[in-house]
Amino acid sequence: TWGSILAPAMFGSAAGFKTGMGLISRDRVIPILDSQDTVGPLTRNVTDLALVTTALVGYDRNDPVTQPASTHARPFEADLTLYGLRGMRVGIVPVADPGDSDVQARMISEIEAAGGRIVLLPQQPDPFVDRFGDEFFALGHYGFKVGVGKYLEATDAPIESVKEIVAFNLLDPDDRIKYGQNHLEASANSTLTQADYVRRSTILKANARSVMDDLKTTYHVDILAGTGFGVFANYGYPPAGYPALAIQAGYRSTGEPVGFSFVGGQFDDWKLVRAAYALEQRIKAWKAPKLP
Repeated sequence: TWGSILAPAMFGSAAGFKTGMGLISRDRVIPILDSQDTVGPLTRNVTDLALVTTALVGYDRNDPVTQPASTHARPFEADLTLYGLRGMRVGIVPVADPGDSDVQARMISEIEAAGGRIVLLPQQPDPFVDRFGDEFFALGHYGFKVGVGKYLEATDAPIESVKEIVAFNLLDPDDRIKYGQNHLEASANSTLTQADYVRRSTILKANARSVMDDLKTTYHVDILAGTGFGVFANYGYPPAGYPALAIQAGYRSTGEPVGFSFVGGQFDDWKLVRAAYALEQRIKAWKAPKLP
């Protein structure tokens, strides 16, 4: 919905692909906000990521949003080329954490060495805070209430609504809601109507696409990229339904993984795979975890 694929990829030393809206079915996915929910793989590397994505993409009559998949399905493994960055204009966003500056510098150098053209983008206002945040939560509360209700009905669950889930949790709060249930309660109490939800979701998506498309047009870039949370924390791509992909970029002195992510426009999923694979093969940053 926002960072539920990219964040664990970057924190967990993995590759993660938040595919663009319309490629992979969300049927039987517990929803948060159906206008933003998408599906994608978490894998060791971009090769595995491409193979899994190819297997997942396709039209599903149980999820009408996947209608474009019939046109845009492709063998993503065909995009695994060492020359995937050649001639591509990559807009680099400022790092979110100054401690990642060295990693960012290396990524820029490697992209250029792979034939990509770097465009350094200035810091942008955070659309989530400045433009989308309140609306996202208002829509999310209503969308979650309705979506979970439909999910419970479709799966013949013994309870039928978010309101009943809230009541169930309150029977044993110490065990069931150790960290509270603010989102559940706000969703159960949402007074938004379906008509308002559709109207406001449509406006939010249009605004988000305008932000992303204007940025790409203004700076003449094919995709956006950046280290850590730079891209998806400060750019409003999720409401737009656009794809994003993260790879492992390196490790801090403490051993904590540092990720690098790419964001594209509508149905630019293949561009992200090409760019990510070409960079991954140059930096070879991934290390197997040391497990007992």
